[in-house]
Amino acid sequence: MKAFIEKADGEFRNVNGYVAWQGLTDRGCEVEFFEAAQVDDLALTPRTPVVAGIPVVHRALRRLGCEPPALEPIPHEIQAYAGRGFGISTLGEARGKFADECGPLFIKPPAGQSKIFNGHVIAAFRDLIATSHLPDEQMVWWSQAVEFRAEFRGFVHRGELIGFRHYYGDFRLPVDFGKVEKALSDWTNKPIGCSMDWGVTKEGRTLLVEVNEGHSLGCYGLASHLYAPLLIDRWLEMTAAD
Repeated sequence: MKAFIEKADGEFRNVNGYVAWQGLTDRGCEVEFFEAAQVDDLALTPRTPVVAGIPVVHRALRRLGCEPPALEPIPHEIQAYAGRGFGISTLGEARGKFADECGPLFIKPPAGQSKIFNGHVIAAFRDLIATSHLPDEQMVWWSQAVEFRAEFRGFVHRGELIGFRHYYGDFRLPVDFGKVEKALSDWTNKPIGCSMDWGVTKEGRTLLVEVNEGHSLGCYGLASHLYAPLLIDRWLEMTAAD
């Protein structure tokens, strides 16, 4: 198998590309590097995985006639595990919720528009500055802000939890893995490769933060021999490769 890995100015864009390269080469894959501007020149096929940032992967998929997936941050099957209100609305509506003193809100762009602005919490008027250049009609995903004392990424491949990595807060806080496994079972329509991010609140509750696509997933220290197969299988699933 041949795979393409994005670089920036001749260097790995981040640790994700390096770990993917390790895992792919260990599996005997031929790896070709490219810069983002070269994506239209690649000899792509449904069976040549592209390891890159979200916009580049989406462009590569469209070159093959495949519509990029749009994964809900919290799929309807597992909404109960979020433990807070959330939804899709216009930015104007989200601004209105904050103005109505409903409490701090976390907002982020909807699926497929990740580069419009960085997700952040609106807890004070100054927090509106980051999106002040965007019109009220811009769609956003919002959720009630929760004070998480720790956050973790659960890596999911072929329906199984293959790794669980701490990325924020106190790594010593206990996670309710019974809840994690139950949510994984209830999420029946999940991609072959993806993640479920979990947080532990100050009250000790384990809540679902969000889920993430597998094709441009940050590795967060996951071993290369686990990370590369997840990326490969998600690419093959998205391109419907035989």
